[in-house]
Amino acid sequence: MIHTNNPIIKLKAGLLNLDQELGSISKTGKDIGASRDTFYRYQAC
Repeated sequence: MIHTNNPIIKLKAGLLNLDQELGSISKTGKDIGASRDTFYRYQAC
């Protein structure tokens, strides 16, 4: 898990961590209101 005070990094890390917990990009996106495209852009960084 990433520890930072930067809110943008927290959002990205939170999305990626939630995906690991849930095991589904679709479910993660629905839970937080993010698209698959957003997930893949965050993952590429």
